[in-house]
Amino acid sequence: MDNGKSDAISVLKGIGIILMVIGHCAPASSFACQLIYAFHMPLFFFASGYCFKVEYLSNVFSFIRKRIKGLYFPFVLWGIIFTLLHNAFYYVGIINSEYGSGNLVAGPYNLSDIFRGITSCAVFRLSGYESVLLGAFWFLRTMFISSIFFIFLSSTCYRFIHNVFQAVIIVALITLLLSICVTLCKPNIQHLLYRELLGTFFISCGYLFREKKFFSEVIWLWSSCLIFTFVFLMHHCGMSDVATWKDAMSLASTGVSGTIVLLLLSEKMSGCNGLITLGNRGADENFRGSLRQA
Repeated sequence: MDNGKSDAISVLKGIGIILMVIGHCAPASSFACQLIYAFHMPLFFFASGYCFKVEYLSNVFSFIRKRIKGLYFPFVLWGIIFTLLHNAFYYVGIINSEYGSGNLVAGPYNLSDIFRGITSCAVFRLSGYESVLLGAFWFLRTMFISSIFFIFLSSTCYRFIHNVFQAVIIVALITLLLSICVTLCKPNIQHLLYRELLGTFFISCGYLFREKKFFSEVIWLWSSCLIFTFVFLMHHCGMSDVATWKDAMSLASTGVSGTIVLLLLSEKMSGCNGLITLGNRGADENFRGSLRQA
């Protein structure tokens, strides 16, 4: 990736971080929050795919090792730390039944609760760590599993058709279809797979957009704006763990189109050192490691 594209991705990540903060501060029912949630989490998956290195298709386990180091280990480490500190946080009033996570933090942990929290983090469970201020860690789990889905599916397809671009197109179509199908299942099944499949779709779209731009940037910009506006006005939602088929189709559309608009604008702002610095240093090394493959 050349310096221009690298700076554009840094700017995009910087904008994404700013939008994430605004989205979590604004009232959930506000227009600003709903607008941001329609694309701001897909943005990070898209950026990850945009940075994907094709060499990993022939070195899958090297890719997995990097993901384990950059996503799984931080998840487990901080999950265990916060579980062990739960009682201390409770007694000093940092978390409680009213302002923490509802009934999940209504009282101090006993040994059984601590053991369950640690094992939940170790096995990447979707529950057991939310009550220790790590509910937002769903992103690490989803990014990790989506990345594993992406590398295995794309490398498998590549073995048969020997064309990376076509292989990733197949992965994008398969994971989008599966994510829509999963929305028809029970909530516990959606809880396990919906965001992960949709995340794989966004990673695929990021790579595809980097490799092939069939039209001019002007056409991409205006067509993406129109698609985003139309779909958003019809139906919009965030990247929740339980959804309907309308949610899946809407988020797939607004997530990709909204990110493309921001990426094209980021390319025009690639000289903005403030956003570049924020994109590169606004999160810790482990978080930034989830958005790059080097």
